[in-house]
Amino acid sequence: MMVVKRKQIVVVSMVLMIVIAGYLNWQYNNGMKDGADYAQTADNAKNYGEATLVNKQVQPTAAPAPSTKPQEVRTPYFSDAQKSKEKSRAESVAMLESVINNPNADAEGKQKAQSQMMQLAKNNDTEMVIQNLIKAKGLKDASVLLNDGRANVVVLCDKLSPQQAAQIQEIVIAQAKISTDKIKIIEVK
Repeated sequence: MMVVKRKQIVVVSMVLMIVIAGYLNWQYNNGMKDGADYAQTADNAKNYGEATLVNKQVQPTAAPAPSTKPQEVRTPYFSDAQKSKEKSRAESVAMLESVINNPNADAEGKQKAQSQMMQLAKNNDTEMVIQNLIKAKGLKDASVLLNDGRANVVVLCDKLSPQQAAQIQEIVIAQAKISTDKIKIIEVK
């Protein structure tokens, strides 16, 4: 019979709470955008491999100040999404670090926290690569969130063509190794 120590239960519970808190924070922040729910997701789609496009109107921020280097025009949505994502990740990393640095935590709990921290870092790097590749394809801006084997891609464009949606899917598949039925593409104007 396997004996579970109290420390192990505490560490596993803390790690589970971190993951749940991060997910709830992400869900809450996505649900609060303009007080509206986004359209149905690809979960209800029956044609696997097709991207789900969702339109949303967003006003761009004021024109950038004159500068010697080109500046990116960001909408409030993309700025807020980036800040929210960074805040959520920072909170998750802090909680995981507290588990790792806890002298009362057992080796197994510390190992789980370290692997989750590595996964967060890997997701962050992959998201940045995907965002940069999407922008390189000519789209104005993009935000990517990888979570639980799913990818949510929000792009800033006037009208997303089927070819552009296919290119975005190819980028996500190549970089994140996620199947097409788990990729949701949202168009923001």
